[in-house]
Amino acid sequence: MIFEFPDHWEALLYDEPNGFYRRVFKQFADSKSIDIAALGSDGTLWLIEVKDYRVHRRAKKQSVYDELQKKVRDTLACMFFGAIKKCSFEVRASQCRRIKVVLHLEQREKRSKLHQPVNDRRNGTLKLKQAFRQFGLDAILCDQANIPNQCAWRVVERRR
Repeated sequence: MIFEFPDHWEALLYDEPNGFYRRVFKQFADSKSIDIAALGSDGTLWLIEVKDYRVHRRAKKQSVYDELQKKVRDTLACMFFGAIKKCSFEVRASQCRRIKVVLHLEQREKRSKLHQPVNDRRNGTLKLKQAFRQFGLDAILCDQANIPNQCAWRVVERRR
């Protein structure tokens, strides 16, 4: 999948090899990061985790919501440390007005015994909101067919 962001947004793969997270922060105690960090033109910091279970089912025992909480926590800690170290993206992210967490979750449409869905949309949205409500963070569950209007990006399939 390819995420296409508006020109006036700044988005990056947060765990890219040359980024601050991989070069410096990942060495800390078993830290994880979200997939994409984006700064919207309205000052919103978007933390986007992408999961695609259309081909391979989820193998981890930990719930996707618990995993996402850890990744968001570690990413925010990394951004704080990066801002102190004067890393450009992290400095701009530290000045955000709000933070929104997005779980972009692709699953098979048809259920099978081998490919059970990670969640259904009704329960998944509720679980995601509950996971982040205590931190005052908005959380959104979406997939390619259901991207809310407030998410200004597009997702297209990578050509094979």
